[in-house]
Amino acid sequence: MKKSYNVLVKESWCKACGICVEVCPTKVFILPDGGKARPVEEDNCVGCMQCVNLCPELAIQVVDRKEDNGDE
Repeated sequence: MKKSYNVLVKESWCKACGICVEVCPTKVFILPDGGKARPVEEDNCVGCMQCVNLCPELAIQVVDRKEDNGDE
């Protein structure tokens, strides 16, 4: 089963530099005109962490998405 991730952007920290948009191999992010980075294709995230490692403002977090399968 493919791992899935939640991609979180702390909007108040994001400076809209676009680095995450450029480095993401699966095109998870968009950078709307004049806006902050926004994850729109979270299901495409492969957990490579390039966005996290290269974000100069430390505004991005990628965390394992826990599937609710009833095994708690």
